[in-house]
Amino acid sequence: MPEKDAAQKTQEGWLQRLIDWVLADPPLYIRYFFPILVTLGIIGGIAAFWIPVETGWLRQSGLGGEAEQKSISDLRLHLLYITAGAISVLVLLKIAKEYHFLKHFIAYVNWNKNWLYIILLLTVLLGGGSAYIIPLIIPSPLKDGDTVPALRQAILVTVAGLLTMLTLWENRRKNLQEKDKNDLDHIRQIKSERRSRYAKAIEQLGNDNTSIKLGGVYTLSKLIDEWLEDKKSNPKKKERMEEGQIIIDSLCAYIRSPHPLSIPKNNDHKNLNLSDKEAENAFNDFTPLRGEQEVRKTIIKIITERLSGGVNRDGEKPKTSKGKWSNFKYDFSNSLFFYPVDFKYSYFSNPVEFTGSTFSSNADFSVSKFTQGASFSEATFKDTAMFTSAIFSGTPDSINDFSNATFTEETWFVSTEFRDQVLFTGASFMETTYFRGVDFYKLAGFRDSSFQNTADFTYANFLGKLYLTNTSFKDEVLFEETSFNEELSLSSCSFDKTVNFAKSRFLKKFESKAHFKGCADFSEVEFNYISDFSCSKFSKGLSIERASFNSYSPTFSSPGEILKLSTPTVKSHPFPFVVNKFEIIRFTQLSVRVEPKDYKLTISENSIYGIDSEQITVADGRVFTIPVGCELFDPEPLPAPKPEEKPAE
Repeated sequence: MPEKDAAQKTQEGWLQRLIDWVLADPPLYIRYFFPILVTLGIIGGIAAFWIPVETGWLRQSGLGGEAEQKSISDLRLHLLYITAGAISVLVLLKIAKEYHFLKHFIAYVNWNKNWLYIILLLTVLLGGGSAYIIPLIIPSPLKDGDTVPALRQAILVTVAGLLTMLTLWENRRKNLQEKDKNDLDHIRQIKSERRSRYAKAIEQLGNDNTSIKLGGVYTLSKLIDEWLEDKKSNPKKKERMEEGQIIIDSLCAYIRSPHPLSIPKNNDHKNLNLSDKEAENAFNDFTPLRGEQEVRKTIIKIITERLSGGVNRDGEKPKTSKGKWSNFKYDFSNSLFFYPVDFKYSYFSNPVEFTGSTFSSNADFSVSKFTQGASFSEATFKDTAMFTSAIFSGTPDSINDFSNATFTEETWFVSTEFRDQVLFTGASFMETTYFRGVDFYKLAGFRDSSFQNTADFTYANFLGKLYLTNTSFKDEVLFEETSFNEELSLSSCSFDKTVNFAKSRFLKKFESKAHFKGCADFSEVEFNYISDFSCSKFSKGLSIERASFNSYSPTFSSPGEILKLSTPTVKSHPFPFVVNKFEIIRFTQLSVRVEPKDYKLTISENSIYGIDSEQITVADGRVFTIPVGCELFDPEPLPAPKPEEKPAE
């Protein structure tokens, strides 16, 4: 066994040394070039002499005489060809290794530039060689009557046809290349011409003449249309949109730019570097102002026309469709619109900015669609604001924001859809505001807002939370037939006049805790969850007539705690004060300044839960029937009597 293992290791060692010797650097054919060259010549000569005579290999059997001699000669010739080819390959490899011939040859030939001519040359060489060699290799004709010249002629004809096809293909390629070059030059010319027109149009916008400005506006709008429609010179939509966005940004910048004649007649003109006399002359001449209004109204009109792809009136509400300019971004922030603004039927596919803008005249956004949110925060509407049947959507990065906006005249949000959250935080509504039939799909925030006139939320549908914390209602509030699908808290709200929740539906908790200075009407309201009226004040009466409480009885009182600090009786007490806790009951307060009939507590016969009531007689003999947990209070108590003055001594 040891001898066998030693022999196996010796054999494996010999094989590994042979492989290493063959693969060593430099290659084997370089190290033994001349011996291999001589060996190939000798082997090839012996094979060419011996194989055709002494063997029947590679020859057709059954031949004799002249035919046999010809077959032997042809086979010898073929073997010599093979030997010469092997020697040529060996020589070329030697030259390529020693002189880097192959690398220099490829660099000299320049394949990328002359590849067609190289292919043509190789085709000629291979075709000619095939026409000579193939007939010699074939031992007999393919069929009776075929001859070697005929076969060679067929091969040459095939090669000629291939050369013709390659030549025609190259001609076509050159023609297409020339056409592409001409098209590219034409595209460059078009782009250069458009940019030249753009520069001239921008220059026209800076002119004092209204007609010249309008010409610049129409040129810019036409350029945008040309960029969008020219798919031939610029097939990439993104690049076409980028070119159009540049012009849109220029138009928006012009709208945002201040104009001396649009500034109110006060000290604001000093910010425009105008003297008092120049400002006075400007305000006395309204012709330039009307011209500037016309230019800016034209820009808005052109944009609006291309923001709409038409209006569908088949459904309950009209709906606008996408226009060819809808995918652009529009920034009108801090603009002063000293002219009527009409964005009716507009479709915005990107966030829209009107932050800090002032609308001095009517602003109409009816039947418009904002798919990525719109910002009107800190905007001021000095005339009627119309958002009837508009649709507001949004994204996590963009919301519908009306925070701290001021609405001086009537505001219309009738049949509007807020499909994402909307904020009216700190907004001021000076005149009647209509939110009739509005659908709030998500959060609706009215925190710290104020309504100086009637607020109409009739038929509204709150699918998300409604925040009214610290909201002030100075006039009538209408929530008739309104649906609240989430919790509603009126905490810290003030209602100076009538509040009407008649026929509304509360699907989640309702918490009042508000001061109703006018009549509060909850008649025919459907409460499907907790209804908490504790800590509320009703100064002008309360009606829950025919209301339904389907899950819980209404609550009119809630426990709470007060803290009282008292001085300890023991002087050595380590703390200066002792804290005593007293539990109190927070009652709903009902005013005695109204008649008993103003408290209507007869609930619906279909109500699952009822109201426990009690009768209280006041000093003047009137009897009030109020819910248990309520207490009567006097909103206008008589002043306390003054203490009698002691006579002077």
